Amino acid sequence: MPYFKWDEADLALKIPQIDRQHRSLIDTMNRIFDLNEGKAERAEIEQTIMLLRYLMTEHFRDEEAYMASIKFPRLDIHKTIHKQLRLRLEDYIEIYRQGDGVVSREFFQFLQVWLTSHIMGVDKEFSLAQPLSETAGARYRRI
Repeated sequence: MPYFKWDEADLALKIPQIDRQHRSLIDTMNRIFDLNEGKAERAEIEQTIMLLRYLMTEHFRDEEAYMASIKFPRLDIHKTIHKQLRLRLEDYIEIYRQGDGVVSREFFQFLQVWLTSHIMGVDKEFSLAQPLSETAGARYRRI
């Protein structure tokens, strides 16, 4: 049973590319949890954490591009939040690297807060914004 669950009603933004990325992030979070619980090799856990960092960076870039394309008025605030989340992830990566090869509960709590408050809260805000023109947001088509 996955530690983090995709809940269509709570997490789906109805922007297919962004929703796919959110699902991929959740899958990767679950992979880290499973590896940690199964006492996998340190290198495999770290490699999966690095994958999460890569996916997070790509995802935030795409979200910000979407918000810019629809002229979302709170883009700067959202960018600041993304920067804070990236810095927190970097802190947890450093803690993991200096630790005993076990991912802390605090790391998983951070991921849970990211899912619940960021995706279900902050991201919902921009997902409800309608493109201001036919071409704005066209790459991302809402469903």
